[in-house]
Amino acid sequence: MEQNIQHLEPIITEEKLFNLNNLFLSFFIGITAIALIVVLILFLDLDRSDSILFSSLVIICYAIILFFLLEPSILRKVHTKEVQTIERPVEVIRTVERPVIRTVEKPVEVIRTVERPVIRKVFVEKQRKKLDIPRYEYRGSSQTKVYHKTSCRLSKSIKPKYKISKHSAEYFKRNKFKPCKMCLSKKKK
Repeated sequence: MEQNIQHLEPIITEEKLFNLNNLFLSFFIGITAIALIVVLILFLDLDRSDSILFSSLVIICYAIILFFLLEPSILRKVHTKEVQTIERPVEVIRTVERPVIRTVEKPVEVIRTVERPVIRKVFVEKQRKKLDIPRYEYRGSSQTKVYHKTSCRLSKSIKPKYKISKHSAEYFKRNKFKPCKMCLSKKKK
C-alpha cells in the first residue's frame, strides 16, 4: 500500500476587528480635549489668534491619538486542505464460461388460460330526505331589542348568537321589542 499526501493551496481570509473599548476611550479623550481648550483659553486670557493656534494644536494631537486608537486589528484565517491518496494492489479473477448444450426430444408448449371475473360497480343514488326547516315570519335581536320581518335586509345582519325567530309579532311585543323602522313602520314612503 502506498500513500501520497498532496497539500493544496491555502485559502486566506482577512477580517477587521474593532475594539469598542478604544472607541469609548477616544470619545472620553475628545471631551477632555474640548474642556482643556475652553479652560486654558479662559484662564490664560489668550487673544483670538493665539486661541485658534492653541485649539488647532490640541485638535491635531487628538487626531493623531485617534488614528492609533481606532485602527482596526486584522485577523487572518488560513484554511489548508490535504488530499490523501491510497494505492493498493487489485486482484483480478478470471472466469471462463463454457457453453452448455442440452438436447430436448419434444418441444413443450405451455398454454395458460386465466379467467377473471368481471366486476361491475353499480351506484344507486339514495334519495335524501327533505329537511323540515321551519320558516319564520319575524326575527329579533336580543342585543338591540328590535324585531324585523325575515325579508328585511337588516334582519339578515343579526349575529346568530343574538337571533330570535318566531311566527308572530306578539311574542316580540310582549317582551318589549321595538319594531323595525324599515320594514314594520306604519308610514310607507
